[in-house]
Amino acid sequence: MEVNMELQDEIIERTDTVPSLRLDAVLGSAFNLSRTKAAELIAANRVSIDDQPCLKPSKELKVGTLITIRGIGSARLLETGGTSKKGRLFIKTGRYRSRKPTEQE
Repeated sequence: MEVNMELQDEIIERTDTVPSLRLDAVLGSAFNLSRTKAAELIAANRVSIDDQPCLKPSKELKVGTLITIRGIGSARLLETGGTSKKGRLFIKTGRYRSRKPTEQE
């Protein structure tokens, strides 16, 4: 029996609406957090964008941006869509979840 030690990432996609593409709004959507909690994590210097620390909750994100919360995980802004009747933006995020090594016979 062999153990495949490569950890494979599984992407959990989520579609949601946000008022804007601000870091705190997208972070809250991707990780199911309130914008206040997201802003607290940003202020505590636990959030990075494309491997660069970011302390501005108002930072505008672009499609393809990688968001990482130290100790929690990573997510990527996969795409943006149109707007809802209330003027909110549709977004799709992908949250990365590591899988354990698999056993092979």
